[in-house]
Amino acid sequence: LGLFFQACTDSNSTTPLGGVAATGAPLSDATVILVDAGGNTKTVTADSEGAYTFDDVTNLTAPFLLKATGTVGGEEKTMYSALEEKPTPGTTAVLNATPLTHAVVAQLSDGDPTKLFAAPTSMGNFIKPSDMKLAKDKMVAVLEDQMKEQGLDPTKFDPFKTPFRANSSGFDKLLDLVKMQADTNGNMTVVDKTTGVEKSISKT
Repeated sequence: LGLFFQACTDSNSTTPLGGVAATGAPLSDATVILVDAGGNTKTVTADSEGAYTFDDVTNLTAPFLLKATGTVGGEEKTMYSALEEKPTPGTTAVLNATPLTHAVVAQLSDGDPTKLFAAPTSMGNFIKPSDMKLAKDKMVAVLEDQMKEQGLDPTKFDPFKTPFRANSSGFDKLLDLVKMQADTNGNMTVVDKTTGVEKSISKT
């Protein structure tokens, strides 16, 4: 399928949501679960390239939390992602799941997205548009040099919402070059795997 939206058809009555689950390699055949603020869920299976599509999220309530679980190199991986606002009806929206989205969601949930996933009705207290923007802006600022090296424009690229392919180039290559994690206080650490340089991103 490559980019998920290639398989979507235009419609004014539905709002598809899709993306790619990858860690630098695709989460092939991953189980992808989307839960909304009301606790409603939808489940799909990603293809061999980690691409997935939910046919219609029109009736769901934002914010959304996404969980993608698959196998990479024989090891099971789970990536979380979030969408703070409901997509415009009739449009095709993007929501990727990668270590970068996982780190942001972990930061906003005090280091534990699993608890947020288990209690989706509390999501609105954590996944807020202003907080999401701040967390993403900080992350992009720290990764600016690596993004430029991979031909990405830091002023336009959104790890959550910009389409990409799990093909070891561009953003997917960036995923191979950095390691990100959030601690229980919601602070992020970014490590450049090539240089070993470590940078911290505070929650506040």
